[in-house]
Amino acid sequence: MPALMQLGPGIILRRRLQPRNSGNSPTVLLNEASAMAPPPSNYQLQQPADVKDVLKRQNNEFDCTPCRLMGSAVFTGMGIYSYASGMRQLRQRESEIMRSSSRFGLGARKGAIYALSASLVGLGVYRLVN
Repeated sequence: MPALMQLGPGIILRRRLQPRNSGNSPTVLLNEASAMAPPPSNYQLQQPADVKDVLKRQNNEFDCTPCRLMGSAVFTGMGIYSYASGMRQLRQRESEIMRSSSRFGLGARKGAIYALSASLVGLGVYRLVN
């Protein structure tokens, strides 16, 4: 049987006398009265939330500065890496590409690498600023 101790209004501390495999850690419980919030009225449920307020609150809660810095660094790094590795691979296989009868020559492939790299770096800058 667990030992119960009242800590305050609505909070009960329960300690098992013979702990199971988890050790002797206390468990905090809430009374039913404090755990249940009053249900919202029908009028409150029918009113739509203002989108600008919701987005502002969500942005403040979920978009921290370290998250922005890390996301920006990842996108920018991916752009720089894709440019460097793509151009290196094109230089290594340039003669093979020129001999092939592909309709995508060296210029189209370089353009695709430029576009991908610029897009990723742009996403990194956008992530940092916005």
